[in-house]
Amino acid sequence: MGLHLGFEEVVIHKIPHGLPSHDMCGAHALAFLAHVLLQAELPADLVELDAMRVNMRASFVQAMHEGTTCFCPSVWGSGGTGALVKSLSAELCLHGVPENLSEQRASQAIKAIGSEQLQHALQQKQVWRHLKALASNVSFKLVLPAELDACIAQNKGKTVGKKSGKVHKTPGFPLPVELDPSRLVVLEGTFRCQQQVLPQLTMQQIGPLSSGVVLMTPQEAEPYLKAGVLVSQEPLALVVFHRADFTLQSMLAQSRVTVPCRCLIDNEPVLAEATLIQIGAKTVEKFVGNDLVSLDSPDVPTIRVSVFRHEIEDWDMLVKAPVRYVVALFPELKRCMTTGCTCNAWHNTEELPIREPILDLWKRQFVRFGFKPVEAAKADLFCVSIRLPACLLERILNRSGSAGAYVEPRSADGQRVLQEYMVIWTGKMPLQDLAHLKQTNPAVVGLARVSDRRGLRVSAEQAQEVHKAVRPDSLFLPPGARTNYIVGPFPFGLDRQGISRAMKHVQWQCKPLQPATPQPGRGAMWVVQAVEEPPNSIVHTSHGEILITKQKNGDTIDRHDIPHPIASASTLALCGGGTKDEDPWTKHDPWGKFHPVTAPRPGPTAAESVQQIESRIQASIMAKLPQPMEQDDVPDRLGLLEDQVQQLMQKQVHIDGQVQELSQQQVQSTASLQSQISVQSHQLQGQIESQNQSIQAMFENQLNHIRGLLAKRPREDGE
Repeated sequence: MGLHLGFEEVVIHKIPHGLPSHDMCGAHALAFLAHVLLQAELPADLVELDAMRVNMRASFVQAMHEGTTCFCPSVWGSGGTGALVKSLSAELCLHGVPENLSEQRASQAIKAIGSEQLQHALQQKQVWRHLKALASNVSFKLVLPAELDACIAQNKGKTVGKKSGKVHKTPGFPLPVELDPSRLVVLEGTFRCQQQVLPQLTMQQIGPLSSGVVLMTPQEAEPYLKAGVLVSQEPLALVVFHRADFTLQSMLAQSRVTVPCRCLIDNEPVLAEATLIQIGAKTVEKFVGNDLVSLDSPDVPTIRVSVFRHEIEDWDMLVKAPVRYVVALFPELKRCMTTGCTCNAWHNTEELPIREPILDLWKRQFVRFGFKPVEAAKADLFCVSIRLPACLLERILNRSGSAGAYVEPRSADGQRVLQEYMVIWTGKMPLQDLAHLKQTNPAVVGLARVSDRRGLRVSAEQAQEVHKAVRPDSLFLPPGARTNYIVGPFPFGLDRQGISRAMKHVQWQCKPLQPATPQPGRGAMWVVQAVEEPPNSIVHTSHGEILITKQKNGDTIDRHDIPHPIASASTLALCGGGTKDEDPWTKHDPWGKFHPVTAPRPGPTAAESVQQIESRIQASIMAKLPQPMEQDDVPDRLGLLEDQVQQLMQKQVHIDGQVQELSQQQVQSTASLQSQISVQSHQLQGQIESQNQSIQAMFENQLNHIRGLLAKRPREDGE
């Protein structure tokens, strides 16, 4: 209750009322307030409380009849929400609710949603998201549509999201720098032909008898690269400055060189990488120099030391002094100056020109298993890179895996793992078993660990023998550059061991990695890894032909190998070609090698482009012109009525056509019936006439016969 009323600290004082349960809580609450504020006596029983209730009710009715104003009722006993109203109203003001309506809207929200749910929502990280969800459940609008529109109009044009004062650059590889040759001059005597010093020429001085070097950009040298023919009979070459990740294509002889230059603007030295292209009959070479300074540098590798948290006893001790802790684990990293001492420290018996074994130390990080830098308290391991003499590498690798520290040998720059060693991964073999294998097998140099995987580090020459002893059931790949291939189709029931055995029959050592895209009705394709190329790209099997092809990995350029110009930052900025705002996707577009199946449509001609521009201008002008009044004032219902009338007219025309067609059919049927009746009448009339004639002839015959009988016969003689 105190928190609701706005008090930070409260003291709860309980006073027993001493009455049984009843339904007169309002009167009892007023009696309690009178007891606390006015020191009035509490009712002793329910009869006294009921009398107090009746008297207060009668006083309220009398006051209502005598007064001329209406007293609004008050709710007692529902608790206060002062602090909640203030917090909720402040949140509503941030999202468009006016200040004069915020407290009222907050009170309405408390009544509709509930104070407990709103308090829980105000304590969340995304307050407004939880408030909107609670309001949607009870169909309550925290912000009215008109208020929301006003807030949107007010915030129009403002920056969306949090404003950051500083732009944090993500660490990564430095972007390739393109130098402007017009701002550089080559040091005299850098390029020679048979001890003849060659001068620096301009593009206008190139000719059949020119001798020297010309600084160019790839765009300027493109005509000479495409032609691929020699230009001069003398020693002449092009020095093309371009990005290291860009390759020049030409039939002319070319070589990659480091050119010592000087900036024409600030006169500072620059070491730039360029391509020397021969366009003369005689060869131009870079002059190294006669009096070379000898640099006595010992062979130095780099080790990457990883100390895992759950394998050491006191992590806090490592956090306090991590480098000192690592040096204590490897005594060879300390120098002992005592002559004849037999301790484990380095005594420089090789007489190297260095004082301490740790030549350089960098990249100290507390990381998690995914190598994401975190705080020391949340880290899973500590990593550090150390550059040291090569004579100490074997001794330190022998201690890898002890006391939770693992060592990985790397190149001098620390970017690549040394190819002289290999790791035989042992799956889930316990650490005690790995230590036993290390002690019993002299070929094992030390233990290795990456995240949760552990293995045995051995020399590359003895890796195959150790692999057969430790993991005889798995395939071994010799050291070297590994390439992925797509092989198949294989039957769906064939596993990795079966594929490996099948490839051994064709004299090809490969390691199946994972299935690739299946071929419907044919089988499954597999991604395999191999060091050597297959003897044949097509293998005949009982299942059918199997295809072997390299997997395309896109751009395989190692960015660690890309050389960059060496100079001060200000000099590179002055001599650069303005690639600061260049889009990196223009050079390394992951979809650049995509070729569509269908041919691309030809681009529009000049006339079509002009026509498109005219149509756009005309459309934009017509859109800004006022619309005709008859189009704006036509109601929607009138348009709907017109559509209905049009439909009725179409139906009427259709009915008229049907009636006309029926009348024509009726006329045709009547005419045919009349013709049939006339034909039948003519036939009947002819039959009647023929019958009349036959009857008339019969009558005539009968009459003639009767007449003959009745006529007087002449008497014959003798009668």
